[in-house]
Amino acid sequence: KKLLRWPLHPRLARMLEAAGKEFLSTAALFAALISEKDILLEPSAARSISNCESDVLLRAEVALGHLRANVDRGALAQLERAKQQIEKIGGRVSGPSEVKSDLELLLFAFPDRICRRRRASYPEARMVGGKGVKLSPHSCVAKSSLFIAVDAYTADNVGAKDAKNAKDAVVTLASRVEQEWLARLYPELVKESRVTELDETSGKVMTKIFLSFQDLPLEDGRQAEAKPEEVTRLLPEILKGMWTDILVRNEKVNSWLSRVAFLKQACPERPWPTFSFEDSSHEKVRELIESISLGEKKPDLFLEKDFVWALEELLGTELSQFLKREAPESVQVPSGSRIRLHYPPDRPPFLEVRLQEVFGWKQAPALAEGRVLPVLQLLGPNYRPVQITQDLARFWAGSYNEVRKELKARYPKHSWPEDPMTAPAVAKGRSTKA
Repeated sequence: KKLLRWPLHPRLARMLEAAGKEFLSTAALFAALISEKDILLEPSAARSISNCESDVLLRAEVALGHLRANVDRGALAQLERAKQQIEKIGGRVSGPSEVKSDLELLLFAFPDRICRRRRASYPEARMVGGKGVKLSPHSCVAKSSLFIAVDAYTADNVGAKDAKNAKDAVVTLASRVEQEWLARLYPELVKESRVTELDETSGKVMTKIFLSFQDLPLEDGRQAEAKPEEVTRLLPEILKGMWTDILVRNEKVNSWLSRVAFLKQACPERPWPTFSFEDSSHEKVRELIESISLGEKKPDLFLEKDFVWALEELLGTELSQFLKREAPESVQVPSGSRIRLHYPPDRPPFLEVRLQEVFGWKQAPALAEGRVLPVLQLLGPNYRPVQITQDLARFWAGSYNEVRKELKARYPKHSWPEDPMTAPAVAKGRSTKA
C-alpha cells in the first residue's frame, strides 16, 4: 500500500520509501535518472571525470552541476521536472531513513541485481540467481568487485524469455556495493555458505567456506577438508561421474568385468543381469556405489581399491560361482604355477606362459562349460612368444621340434626334451637336462 502512493515502478518506490526525509532529494534524483532519458551524450568520455564507481552518482553529480560533461539539455530539463514531481510527493509521505549513505538507496530498488566480478578488473560478473552479466565499457565502475546492475538487458526490459536465453546481459548503469551494506541492510540474506566438491589437484573432497548474499558468493573463501558427514553425502555423486574411468583403470575390477562379458557372450542362456555395470544411473549400480564409498575420503583411491566383492553381491551367488568356475582369473599349469587368463573383448581368452611350464599338457582347460579353448601364447626364455596356438597337442607333434632346435642352440641351459609329453614341467625354465 505504501508503494502505491508513488506513481513509479515498484523498485523505485521502494527506494524512495527507504530514503526518508534525509535522503529524499537524492532518491528523487536517482529515480528520475533511472526512469528518464540518459543526460550524458558521451558516457565513455564522462567516466574519466570521477572515481565514484557509480554510473548513477556520476550522472547525479553532473545534473547538480558538480561535474562538467557533455549533456543533452532537453533530457536534463526533463530530469529536473521529474525530480521535482517526485520530491513533491515525498514531502507528504516520507518517513525515517533506512540508509546511511546515498548509494545504499539503490540496494532497496535492486536487491536481486547484486553482482560480483568473476575476476578482478574484468567486466564479466555473476548476478544473484546465477545469470552472467558484463559491464559496458562506458561504465565508470572500474574496480569494485561488488556492484548493482541498475540498468541491464534483463527480464525487466527485454522480456523474461530473452533474458533467460541471453548469454551475458550488458550492464549499462552500475553502482558499487560494499559488503558491509549488505550485512547491515539484509542480515537475513547474508550467510556463511559451504560448498563441498572434489579438489582435482589433491584428489580430496574439500569444502569451500565463504559468505554469500542469497546464492551469490561475496568472497573467494577458504578451503578446508570436508567433514566426514559431508564426504559421506557427496562422494557417491562424485564417484558416479568418475565411474566409467574407475571401471576401466581399476585392474581387478576391469578384469572381473571382462570375465563377465566373456561368459555373457559364451553362455547367453544364463540369467545375467539386464542392466550394465557401467551404467551409474541405474538404481542397483547407484546402491553399489554408495556401499563401496562408505568411510572413504579420496575418490582416486577407487582406482586401486578392490571392490569386486560388491560386484559379486550384485551379480548374485549362483552366477558368481559360475563365473569363478567357467571363467577363472587364473589356471594352474603343469609346473604348479598359477597363470593369469586374459579376457579381451574382441578375441578368445588367452594365456601367456613359458613353454617349459606346460610340458605334459595336451591342452589348456576349456572355459564356458567346455565351449571355448583359451589361446596359448607360449613364451621362450626371453619371455617373447615362440608359438600361439589353441591346439597344444598338434604343436607338440608338429612344429615343436623346429622351435626346440632353434631355442636349444640359443638357450642351452634350459630344458628342451625330445618328448615334451613325458618330460617334467619346469617352473623356472632352467634345467641341465637335454
